[in-house]
Amino acid sequence: MKLVRYNRLYIILRELSLLIFIFLIVYILLNLKIKNITKIEELEINRLKILDSKGNVKILIDTDNNGNPKMYFLMIKGKYELVFLLHQKVMLA
Repeated sequence: MKLVRYNRLYIILRELSLLIFIFLIVYILLNLKIKNITKIEELEINRLKILDSKGNVKILIDTDNNGNPKMYFLMIKGKYELVFLLHQKVMLA
């Protein structure tokens, strides 16, 4: 008689643990944040700012008034650490 109760209890506990395990797996899968990767073939922008985790601008890609490309690498305090400026060589006649 006791053996039958233990067998029933064992079966109930086994199925209950299996059910809890399934719910746990479903909960984990539903709460995973899946990163979406977007493939862009062409991107047209006027200015590009790359920020650090605190929101400070670290890299700035822009153009000057003449349309020449320039790139700034900025330090923490906002001062320019490194600047690239490309411009056309002007030939005077």
